[in-house]
Amino acid sequence: MVSATYVVGCVCAGLAGAMLATQSGINSTLGAAVGKSFASVVSFAVGLGALLVFFAVDTAALGHKGPTLAAAAAVPWWAWVGGFLGAWYVAVVIIFAPVLGAATLMALFVCCQLATAVLLDSMGWVGFKQRPLHWARLVGLGLMLGGVVLVTYFDGGSTASKGAAVAQPPVPGLPPPSGPVVGGGRALAAAAVTSPLFETSDSPAFTAGGVAVALAAYSKDPASGVATPDIEAGATGKGRSGAGSGSSSGSTGDCKGAELSSDANV
Repeated sequence: MVSATYVVGCVCAGLAGAMLATQSGINSTLGAAVGKSFASVVSFAVGLGALLVFFAVDTAALGHKGPTLAAAAAVPWWAWVGGFLGAWYVAVVIIFAPVLGAATLMALFVCCQLATAVLLDSMGWVGFKQRPLHWARLVGLGLMLGGVVLVTYFDGGSTASKGAAVAQPPVPGLPPPSGPVVGGGRALAAAAVTSPLFETSDSPAFTAGGVAVALAAYSKDPASGVATPDIEAGATGKGRSGAGSGSSSGSTGDCKGAELSSDANV
């Protein structure tokens, strides 16, 4: 038959677990306002005050005897570092609760607590009575791990934006590329640049560091201030050949434009 003390212990343990989940939000809120380290100090100071009240009630009202020097000297060294483990827990909660969320944080805590508890029971470490390891406990650990995976994976975060198309900033002086930017990288489908000299696509676009770069030479028109291809533009884009000028002037313009375009492509 289950004793009343056992039932009360289960209820109190359940309430403690609920309080831990609530404490994570309280401490992280305080840490965001006053700083994480100071929030940890406040958390332990408040806890220390509550435990001093419990100590006074336990020794004075309930009549339980306090510690003696001989009893304290007989305690193994590792029995004094429990406060450090508690400080680690509080610091982790304050730092990572806003990042992980309450469900993921508590799921990881509970899973690791249960796995450690099964190990401590089976080995009889740190003062626990040794209990044989049963296969059912291992099954329970596996189910707990599956629960942690589900709670962590389906945390309500939006994953739709990971593969969404992102608008690409245009390259100055070039028509905007006609392809989506996929995911976190920049898989770009850049539009080909038509040369006004040869009327062919001889200025290929390439991707460097996630930014499309077109190998084309550009200059600014002094009169209009507008970027134009760095060749000497004529009526047909083939040099300075005017109505009365000879073919040598147009040829010179063609050669100069070809030379500049070749330098730009290099």
